[in-house]
Amino acid sequence: PYTTLAGDQVLVCDTTAANRTINLITVAGHDGVTYRIKNIGTNQCAVNAAGVETIDGGASATLTVQYEAIDIVARSTGSIWDIF
Repeated sequence: PYTTLAGDQVLVCDTTAANRTINLITVAGHDGVTYRIKNIGTNQCAVNAAGVETIDGGASATLTVQYEAIDIVARSTGSIWDIF
């Protein structure tokens, strides 16, 4: 698994050989941090929120289709990651 850094912006999730996991940093102190994440392989890329934080109401988001991408933004009110 890869754990994001506050300075990351674009993350390429290469699932060519196997499923991959990206663990998001905590929203606290990172309001407005934005990641663009793209699955370039044919397996799944799981994006996990930290602890009890959520991604659009769930604990994770999964990119299941090759070339699928999301933009995800930290919103400190409510410890939420929003997908756009």
